[in-house]
This record gives sequence, structure tokens and C-alpha cells, in this order.
Amino acid sequence: MAGSLTTWRWHLWRAAERAGLPGWAAALLALTAAVAWLAVGQPLRDRTAELSVDNDLLAHRVAAQHRAPASRPALSPERQVALFEQSMVTERKVSPAYGELWKLAQKNGLSLRQAEFKYTPPALSDGLGRYSMVLPIEAEYPALRAFIAQSLQAFPALALESVELRRDDARATRLHATLHFVMFVARGA
Repeated sequence: MAGSLTTWRWHLWRAAERAGLPGWAAALLALTAAVAWLAVGQPLRDRTAELSVDNDLLAHRVAAQHRAPASRPALSPERQVALFEQSMVTERKVSPAYGELWKLAQKNGLSLRQAEFKYTPPALSDGLGRYSMVLPIEAEYPALRAFIAQSLQAFPALALESVELRRDDARATRLHATLHFVMFVARGA
């Protein structure tokens, strides 16, 4: 047994001498590639398999939703307009609506320093007044998106006209944003 081990070592040593520096470099690269595959490649393959299963489940859900009959009948355009008008803020309730908007901003961790408001009286054709709001905000991007989405959900008559984004530094996570909202206001009792 000891003789075969010694012979095996001698053959290994001779092969290493014949390979030289290029052979050692190739062996080291092969070893590095194997370790990298085990450390990175295999977990990525496992994660890909998990995501593939998730994708199949979601595709199945979407297909089931398309096959399911609509749970509610479609509303007529007149009914949609009536529901929209009922959800509108009236001139008397603008201040509480602003307060609610500020609460949403605080809930999402936004820092509001000031705001500009401008009222435009209703035109004869539509009877809707416009409150233009300019909100300079400092926040992180996910919080800003959440605030915008929640604001538009809470006030159906609120429209986002534009968003201006600026960062002081490319690595900064906080943005300086200016949001231009318009709240359509109905004349109300």
C-alpha cells in the first residue's frame, strides 16, 4: 500500500513538473471556476427555479381572473360621472382635504417645508374650480411614490400635473422633489 502511494505521488509530481507554470495557472483557474460556480452559480440556479415556480403560479392566477366572470356589471358613463362628482371636494371642505394630504405626507415620512396654493374659479362650461398646489418635498424615492399613489387614491379629483426630481449628489438617497397637483373643486353647499 505504501509503495502504491509513493508511486502515485511520484507520478503526480512528474505531471506537475511537465505542466510548468501554464499548467499550474490553468489548474488554479479551473479550481477558482469550480469554487465560483458552487458559491454563486448554484444559488442563482436555485433562485431561478423558485422564480420560475412563482411565475407559473402568477400566470395561472391571471389566466383564472380572465376566465372568471365579472363580479360587477359595468357602470354606465352617466353613473361613473355621478360617482365621480359625489367623491369631489367642495369649496367648503378644501381646508380639511389639505390637512388630510399633509397627514399622508407625514405618514410616509416626507418633509414638507412650504406649499404654494392658487385658486382658479370655475369656467362656465364645467363648473369646476381648480386649486393648484406646488409642494416642495424632500424624501426617499419609495416614500415619494407611496405618497403620490395614496394621495391620488384618497382624492379622486386630485390630479398630478408634473413632478420635478433633483438630487444634490448621485449617491444621495433623498430626493428634492416638487410636486404639482391640481384639485378639482365642485361648488357645494
